[in-house]
Amino acid sequence: MLNYLPERLPLFDCIYLELTKYLNIEAIVTFDKHFQNKGIEIIN
Repeated sequence: MLNYLPERLPLFDCIYLELTKYLNIEAIVTFDKHFQNKGIEIIN
């Protein structure tokens, strides 16, 4: 798990978050609560 402020996230969640920033992805489909409040829209 990596420190992705303000909480610790698993490595692949951090990679997905960084990829969404790099690729300018604005929304994702997920049920994973780690992605809430990280600056990306969640589509359930």
